[in-house]
Amino acid sequence: MNQMEIFKNPEFGAIRAVEIDGEPWLVGKDVSLALGYTNPQKAIRDHVDAEDRTVNDSFTVNGTAITLINESGLYSLVLSSKLPKAKQFRRWVTSEVLPSIRKHGAYMTKEKLWEVATSPEALLMWWRRSTPTCSSIIFVTLWGWLSMWSCAT
Repeated sequence: MNQMEIFKNPEFGAIRAVEIDGEPWLVGKDVSLALGYTNPQKAIRDHVDAEDRTVNDSFTVNGTAITLINESGLYSLVLSSKLPKAKQFRRWVTSEVLPSIRKHGAYMTKEKLWEVATSPEALLMWWRRSTPTCSSIIFVTLWGWLSMWSCAT
């Protein structure tokens, strides 16, 4: 199990994430708050299927285990919400990210495209993150988007 990473975005705040058995898991509370939910536990309980969430004793805050959600859980929270922030996030994903992936095979800002075009290391890192499966490419793109914001701040 890897160490917890924190991804920061000026619009959506900080989201903690960890890789478990090769799969990214996000702190459910962070995602819920980023999407505008006022009661993260209820949002997770109401919108994320049991198989898409886990309480992990390896990560605690003040002695309380953290609820983690997987890729499917992230989509469940985003797509089931009518909150303004979730709508902004969903709009960004459906109007920019997914069309870009369909058109170019990836979602990258102009800066990231330049970096990948001019840096073999950046190209290799992008390729490793975006080759597993089509649905994983979308999640890796979102993960990378959070990473880019984390590096920029």
